[in-house]
Amino acid sequence: MKVLGIAVGLLVVCNVLTLAEAAEPPCSQEAPESCYDSHARLLLEDERPKEAIALLKEGAGRFPESRTLVFLLAKAYLADDNGFWALRVLNDWLTRHPDDCEAALWLSWAYLQQGSLDDARAALEEAACPNDGPPAARRHLLRSMIDRHGEASEEAGESLDLAYDAPETFPEDREAVARLKSQHDPWYMPPLSWRLELWGGWTSNAQAGSPKDPAQKTDDAGSAFGNFSAWLRFAPNFNFWLRPALEADARMLGYASKAGRDFSYLLLSGRPGLLFGGSRWSVLAAYRFESLLLAGGDRYQAGPLWFYQAHRGEVEASPWPWLTFFFGAGQRQFREMGRDRIEIDGGLGGGYRVVKDLNLMGALSGRWQDAENDAYDLYGGSLLFSLEYFLPYRMSLRGGFSTNIEYYPRSAGYFDTAKRRDILLKPTAGFWSPALKGLRAGLVYEFANRFSTADPYAYTDHRVMVKLVWPFSLDPWLPEAEAPADHAPLDWGLHGESEGGGERIQDLLRQDEAIQRGSSCVE
Repeated sequence: MKVLGIAVGLLVVCNVLTLAEAAEPPCSQEAPESCYDSHARLLLEDERPKEAIALLKEGAGRFPESRTLVFLLAKAYLADDNGFWALRVLNDWLTRHPDDCEAALWLSWAYLQQGSLDDARAALEEAACPNDGPPAARRHLLRSMIDRHGEASEEAGESLDLAYDAPETFPEDREAVARLKSQHDPWYMPPLSWRLELWGGWTSNAQAGSPKDPAQKTDDAGSAFGNFSAWLRFAPNFNFWLRPALEADARMLGYASKAGRDFSYLLLSGRPGLLFGGSRWSVLAAYRFESLLLAGGDRYQAGPLWFYQAHRGEVEASPWPWLTFFFGAGQRQFREMGRDRIEIDGGLGGGYRVVKDLNLMGALSGRWQDAENDAYDLYGGSLLFSLEYFLPYRMSLRGGFSTNIEYYPRSAGYFDTAKRRDILLKPTAGFWSPALKGLRAGLVYEFANRFSTADPYAYTDHRVMVKLVWPFSLDPWLPEAEAPADHAPLDWGLHGESEGGGERIQDLLRQDEAIQRGSSCVE
């Protein structure tokens, strides 16, 4: 009891000290301006705008000519959804300093956040800004955003191009330009991009989606598994309507259990092509080679074995930033006799921001395959969509659903059934961390259930996994980032736009490729 009393006493003392420290103001009456500046930035980074407002009001009262504290106070009000006071703070400053270009740009942004397009445009036109430097680039960026909200997409694209071509800009504006170009300009493609993914988890059925026909089902198919994939694209920009594009992709999936080990694989692919386009549209024509190395052997040879290779021509067209059409055709040659086939597939996919914190992406495709063995001829289609909801602290929830339907019209008697028909249903749900230098972690659950008139192809699978995703792009033609030491960064609110780890429509189409192949290839 004595020990317990001492422990309780220490806990009470620690709590009192903690409360006393929290109650003590971070900046004393004699504190310099830098104290309010640094503490307010930390509070805003921690998404504590009300505390930042209280601190900055005191700081602005003591240092009324501090432009940085005024900008930070306006930023705090906007973060607290109090646009009225953000506008009042900025207007009061501009009344005393009518020639302050950057303050006028902040005012235009605050009006835009309130949906007042005319006031935002008027503030932008009245801004006494130079014709070069970071403020000029920000002016182009703001004009693009105002025109975009006003549904003047052509003018918005021209202003965004001017912001992109500027020699220098503020650091946060540089990131905003890159994100908006990726979001709204189909022709824009960073010269170098990659996406690395590392997964680890457990599956209840390692045979689910196996690349080869299952010899027999087993009740003990659970396994730990690991997956690594690396995608790379090199597309140099020569400021011409035609540019080369080279993509390489490697995916490795390994199962730990004896029942699943033979279904581990390595998939390699390369896609050289040419990108045609203009400022608002693009068409990619490419050749794709794929080859899959399967860990398990067959009746003739022990594994690993090269299970198939494919040669395809592919076209992707983006007439609008939110929509992509895709088409592919070619030949896939299998190690198993009779499985070689001609395949044709196509479809469309796109993305749309439903509301401020909710992104929707989807893809719809169809396919036809003509195999040497008529039993493997098929018609099919698939539908995928993904929803991502952005939470505070830049975390997100992501849910998705995909379905795949395949019909084998000439399979009667071959699979011990009249005609084989498969239906795959696959919902997913995940929680994703904030991006750290682009790297995000996710905890993901997937459920898959394939119904089939041919019993060996039916399965149920539960998968729980931790994912690490790192997308990265490099564009040396973006403006140089320049900012003074006391620069107050403007929060453009684009954390949901192409956020690190967030899926692109191209990633969803890669999943569509996987779901198309059904039991004849990997998922």
